[in-house]
Amino acid sequence: MPTGTFEVIASPFKFGPEVFEISSLLGGPRPFTIRIQAGSISDAPGPIQGQLSYWDDQDRFRTDSFFDSIRVTAGSRNAFTPKVRFKSLTVNGQIVRGRWSVAAA
Repeated sequence: MPTGTFEVIASPFKFGPEVFEISSLLGGPRPFTIRIQAGSISDAPGPIQGQLSYWDDQDRFRTDSFFDSIRVTAGSRNAFTPKVRFKSLTVNGQIVRGRWSVAAA
């Protein structure tokens, strides 16, 4: 299943537009597990918050917030592209670097 890395900017106190997309997921016989790990690599690192939008295994569209990592079960009956965005929880923007992976649940 697909994996990838990302490096994005987290604006102070406000979620920006989706800053990267996980590879499109096409339906299959089983749900998917989506995992994201992220952290600040700025010179003055501060806390960040992420949001993941996806279709869950009950066919509901969800948006879940997270800090350092998140692991969710996504549905297999929809074709969709999970979206992720970040915000800085300090007055400084943050450079966020991380990894994502998708595997059969």
